Amino acid sequence: MIPEAEGGRARVIVAVGYAVCDPTALAAAAQLAQSSGAGLTALFVEDVNLLRLVELPFAFEVGTASGTPRRLAAADVEREFRNRAGELKRALDDLAGALQFELSFEVARGRPVHALLQASSERDFVVLAGVAARTLLQSPTPNAVRDALRAVSYRAKAGPAPSVAAVLQSAHSAPRVLAAARRFARAAGSNLVLLLLGPGAHDKGLAATVDASLADAGITARITAVPEATPGNVAEIVAREGSQALFWPGDGGLDIAADVELLLESINCPLIVVR
Repeated sequence: MIPEAEGGRARVIVAVGYAVCDPTALAAAAQLAQSSGAGLTALFVEDVNLLRLVELPFAFEVGTASGTPRRLAAADVEREFRNRAGELKRALDDLAGALQFELSFEVARGRPVHALLQASSERDFVVLAGVAARTLLQSPTPNAVRDALRAVSYRAKAGPAPSVAAVLQSAHSAPRVLAAARRFARAAGSNLVLLLLGPGAHDKGLAATVDASLADAGITARITAVPEATPGNVAEIVAREGSQALFWPGDGGLDIAADVELLLESINCPLIVVR
């Protein structure tokens, strides 16, 4: 498990392991770290699903030169994990000073969503890639990491920025989710879209909290009530709004992993879990 940041400072934790590394999620994580004053932690996830895959009788690889099939072994996958983690760490270390990011690199093994949630603590943010984005990059490369982080520091201002969406479910978690989404949207020059989800759609106390927070900050937002809180309904609104990121309340720790995994299968933008 990743140790908590010194002094209780918030961290933004983003995965850079196989099948979970996505340039859009990396850029969102870096942008969130900048806008919230948090440290950025890149977590290389050694996906246990890949290790289980090589145990199956049909797990072979074919040599590019010889064309000869060869039985895969767990040791091969673990060696590739180490090699790729080393490449990415060196790429990130090179960038950290040049781009003025406070960045750390850690390694964990497990299922990607569980690994990231387990690594986080209160006040942290966990950035995950939606399924549509994950299919774009199955194997992270140092160049992909470099380009994603450079995009935050040298972003071209070309036309209106996509919106930022945030889910608000209760008066308890709403202030922190709203504050993080508001800072992120302001830094990105984006519109803010708020989804009052499930019971929160009918909670007058939550609506009053949202109105007061927006008024105090002097900003406006589009607010939509979503009584049927299904991943499909949320994904439809996020897609319609063209949102570049979706903020999600992270109350419950690992208990929310199943809900997060379902949501990730439906959305095509990074999901930011606010702990």
